[in-house]
Amino acid sequence: MTTIHWILGALGTLGLWILWEFIGSIIAEALWLLTAPFRRAIWHVLLDARWPWPLLLLGGAGAGVFSLGLLLMAQSSTNSWTGVVGVALFFAGAFLGLISPLLWRDARRVRHTR
Repeated sequence: MTTIHWILGALGTLGLWILWEFIGSIIAEALWLLTAPFRRAIWHVLLDARWPWPLLLLGGAGAGVFSLGLLLMAQSSTNSWTGVVGVALFFAGAFLGLISPLLWRDARRVRHTR
C-alpha cells in the first residue's frame, strides 16, 4: 500500500510540475506579445538617441521604482499586501536599473554597424 502511494505521489508531482511549466510558458508568451509595442518603441528611442538621455531616464525610473519598493516593504505589516508589492517593485526597479546600461551598449553597437 505504501509503495503505490509513493508512486502516485511521484506521478502527481511530475504532473503538477509539467502543468506548472505549461502554464508558465503560456503566461510568458502572453506577456511577451503584450509588451512588444513598448519594447520596440524603447529600442527605437535608444537607437535614435545620440547622447545617453534614455539611459539616464531608464536608470532614474529604475531607481524610483526600487525606492518605492523599499518604502512599501518598510511600511508593510505581516498580513498586508504592500509587502508583496514592495518586493515585486524592488526587483523590477533593480532589473530596470541594471539592464538599462546593457540596452544602451547594445544600441550603440547596432547604431555603429548601420
